Amino acid sequence: MRLTDFRHIVIVQTAFIGDVALVLFLAATVRRVHPEVRITLVTTPASATFAQYCTDIDTVVAFDKRGKHRGLRGMMRVARQLRTGGADCVLAPHRSFRTALLAWFSGARLSVGFDKNSFAWLYDKRVEYPAVHEIERNNALLSIFEDCVNCLPEAPTIRLPESVFAASEALLRQHGLEKGFIACAPGSVWATKRWREEHFGRLVQMLQEAGKKVVLLGGKDDAEVCERIARQSGSVSLAGKTSLPEMLAIIQSASILVCNDSAPAHLAALVDCPTVAIFGPTVQAFGFAPRSSRAVVVENTHLACRPCSPHGTNACPLGTHECMRSVVPEEVFAAVQNVTKE
Repeated sequence: MRLTDFRHIVIVQTAFIGDVALVLFLAATVRRVHPEVRITLVTTPASATFAQYCTDIDTVVAFDKRGKHRGLRGMMRVARQLRTGGADCVLAPHRSFRTALLAWFSGARLSVGFDKNSFAWLYDKRVEYPAVHEIERNNALLSIFEDCVNCLPEAPTIRLPESVFAASEALLRQHGLEKGFIACAPGSVWATKRWREEHFGRLVQMLQEAGKKVVLLGGKDDAEVCERIARQSGSVSLAGKTSLPEMLAIIQSASILVCNDSAPAHLAALVDCPTVAIFGPTVQAFGFAPRSSRAVVVENTHLACRPCSPHGTNACPLGTHECMRSVVPEEVFAAVQNVTKE
């Protein structure tokens, strides 16, 4: 069986924004092997806002699984859309039962998922879930095809419209941040994955004392902490003031991104922005290290309690948060300097 036997391939990834950023590498690899195929990405409404600008994807379907597509009836509406569109192959990196059902009801003649996926028995082909980086892990779904056995992941191309660049540049220009600035993203969905607020504040101060301009980025949920850091350090916060595509454009313009083990690190990989990522409760072996061509992870590798969970938690199980407390601003500042010199 060959990938080129199929005319319409659907990739389903409705997890977090970072997961969707990384699945675009899979789309790019499919496109390289099979240039004529139609590729549809099923993802969340939030991730659809930037995934639509991946040139390797023909159609983005926004699956609002917690809104208008909630429940079995909503999921069936999306499945019918795929069926009507002639989907004949589904690749499912996302491990949820909802994704398995969507693949089953899509009418595709082949569905491929990982053996660890929920309802894995619904997939026509199951691939072993490998302990590698998520980009290579997603790529493993192609290993069942004769023409993809030795395929290496391909980098996607993101082509943001001029209107997005114009909006982001206007925001940067308003704060005197046209070029050479450093972006910092202190947020994360999981509280324990966030580097200490006081550490981020001190780092920003150190960067500015070294003559660097800094902008703080994030979503609406990160706005409050970013504003506090901005006031403390005299920097600029744009958290909650940009769309996801605009934030991606700002990351593309930044000289370096400093972030946690979180979505901005993976957005940076899409535009190859040099990255310094701070890891605490999670470890690189989980497969989510930054993948920009210049990237450094700063972490305390001497703690027996790491990792404490696959995703991080909302509170440290030991009550110390030592994994993040022990990573000091001076260490991250040195990492930024090293990345700058590369």
